[in-house]
Amino acid sequence: KNHMRIICNFNEFVCIIYMKLHMKTCSTYFVNMGELYMNKKFLVVLMALLLIMPATMFAADLIGFRIGPTAMLNGTLNPDVEDWGLDLENLSVEDFTFGADARLNFSLIEVNALALVTPEGEDMASGTIDLYANAGVSISLLNLLRFGVSAGPMFEIAYGEAADVSETDPMEANLNLRMTADLLLGDFSIGATGIITSSSSINDVIDGTAEFGGLFESPDIKAGVSALFAIF
Repeated sequence: KNHMRIICNFNEFVCIIYMKLHMKTCSTYFVNMGELYMNKKFLVVLMALLLIMPATMFAADLIGFRIGPTAMLNGTLNPDVEDWGLDLENLSVEDFTFGADARLNFSLIEVNALALVTPEGEDMASGTIDLYANAGVSISLLNLLRFGVSAGPMFEIAYGEAADVSETDPMEANLNLRMTADLLLGDFSIGATGIITSSSSINDVIDGTAEFGGLFESPDIKAGVSALFAIF
């Protein structure tokens, strides 16, 4: 009887140990499966976000055209001078040159033209037009902000009586670098423009003698604002 009791007790002990080990193994298995499922779910969500976020952050119409008035300071801003050389207290309308700003977008590519009119008389019958014709990139962020960088020539076009006085070779037009930042408010946008004009021309680029190394060394920046309306 004692032998039988020992055997039964031993069998019962083995059964308990087996059950505990088996339950622990099952529990570990299900925990691992749960972690694996959660990891897969996390990866799926992460992949979805990676696909959605770029489309959301840089969402913009494939093709768009905006045009509107612009006002540029007659002088230039210099970051090496106190207050950038800008006297805000005595600033008036006479310190600005007015014109038009037009921008055509093809996804991230932008072609823009900025025309500033400087009349010689009050009747505006004659004068000069500074035309900045640029091409570059423009990125829309969350359909709220748009940043652009472009480069191109700046043509001086005389009209009226002044047309007989100033005739310049278009190939000698100086190149410029333009930076823009706009706040998008539906079909209306308002933003700032900064233009740095170089001493190199289109002919210099063709001849391989253009120099842009000192473009950002103590630059003189022509600055202004534009209010644009979306046509399409």
